[in-house]
Amino acid sequence: MWVGSGRSGIFMFLACALVSLTGGLMWGMNTPKAISCPSQKSLCYQLRQDKTSVILPGQVKQLLNEYERSFQKPSRPRRRK
Repeated sequence: MWVGSGRSGIFMFLACALVSLTGGLMWGMNTPKAISCPSQKSLCYQLRQDKTSVILPGQVKQLLNEYERSFQKPSRPRRRK
């Protein structure tokens, strides 16, 4: 009997759909350079391969300060003539 007929066909379809959805979810979580997750126990943090690029709520203020500091030019002392 063919694998895709009857109940076995339904189970085969569901298994393929589950594998495709899981692969798409993992690809979607790993595509952006940085992603914000609510906690380390969340699904977006667990599925991320590069966990160093995950932004957690406690890091937001620190990152914003570093970003604002990057635009400030250091002041140079003026030369007297």
